[in-house]
Amino acid sequence: MKLQDAASKAGLALDGPHPALLVQGDDELGAFAGVHEKLYQASVNVYASTGVTDGRGSYGYVLYVRPDEYERAAAALKV
Repeated sequence: MKLQDAASKAGLALDGPHPALLVQGDDELGAFAGVHEKLYQASVNVYASTGVTDGRGSYGYVLYVRPDEYERAAAALKV
């Protein structure tokens, strides 16, 4: 509630929550392509994403999907 209170006091409107999935794995060429291939095959649309690497060979990838596609996305990615 602190975030909501602070946003309200600042005159900002918050939107959400937005369902997201965190995928982690080995950082290699094409790693994200494999993730998106699985989602495509499950007819899941990703409307936003962001990824980071730790510089030691691992990555983290946050994918935002529509609420009605969340369970299907989680099943497709086995997360």
